Amino acid sequence: MKGTDKYNRKFLTIKAKFLYKNDTSEDTFTTIFQRYCDSEKLYMACSNYNKYFMYSEGGLSKVQLEFIDKLLKEKNIILDDDIIENCRLKYCNLDKPISLNII
Repeated sequence: MKGTDKYNRKFLTIKAKFLYKNDTSEDTFTTIFQRYCDSEKLYMACSNYNKYFMYSEGGLSKVQLEFIDKLLKEKNIILDDDIIENCRLKYCNLDKPISLNII
């Protein structure tokens, strides 16, 4: 879902699932939102009651925004250590996830 809030800030919600080698998965629900109505340069990630898939302290980086764009286009991204680190992915399993899929 995407839209604009009452303060004219853009937002996008993404429901996605981390998949792990041991055939387990972890559902996430992430909202990407424009932090300030007078600036389209600072976006953040958050979730209300569920897990979200990406840290965004200080704002989302260009690499993170490119990752989100690719995820929306391809619906599935195979993950490696570089992607997990550079995109600051947030997962709760002790094992590293092998993919992130939009559900």
